[in-house]
Amino acid sequence: MGKKSGVTIRSDTASDVLKRIQSLKDIDVLIGIPEGKARADSDGLSNAQLGYLQATGATIKIPAHEITINRSINADGSLRRGGRFVKASKANFSTTHHISEQIVTLPPRPFLEPGIAKSEKETIPLMRSAVNLALNGNTSGAIAELNRAGQLAADAAIGIIGEGTELEPLAPSTRRQRMAKGQDIKPLYVTGSLMKSITHVVRYKKVGMA
Repeated sequence: MGKKSGVTIRSDTASDVLKRIQSLKDIDVLIGIPEGKARADSDGLSNAQLGYLQATGATIKIPAHEITINRSINADGSLRRGGRFVKASKANFSTTHHISEQIVTLPPRPFLEPGIAKSEKETIPLMRSAVNLALNGNTSGAIAELNRAGQLAADAAIGIIGEGTELEPLAPSTRRQRMAKGQDIKPLYVTGSLMKSITHVVRYKKVGMA
């Protein structure tokens, strides 16, 4: 007769653990810019398309076109606001100008990857916490930690644009144009629309979004 080992197996949890590990493998944490509508100020490009071009660099051909410059003048013909451009609704003097075809080269100004890397000291512990929670059966807690990590990474990418110091500076001619219009001279920061479009999502690869 064989001798008993003295070990009693009350339950086998290996299957449950494997399922929990698989559930984590089925989840993505995505940081980026969702595809959206074309921007009125970007020749039909969406924020997602514009963000890609700005991050990777590109050479863009701008066709010849007409632009209207709006200013505000005093009764004696002198310019108000130092001659700076104003919105059409606030202008009482407008001029139309022909702009010849231009070839514009955008240097790479990555902001997503540097932002994600910059946030790793905060996000990696959250990712580890998510793994531990998932292994202990707390799926909702794991997803909450992943969402926290995603938001921190997105905020860091937003900060790269907001601070502007880690991006390739604007060309002198672009700086002058921005200053003449009273606009911010930080790269990628004309309207703030690109920066505000950066977000995160925790997504199940197979069953939709969390």
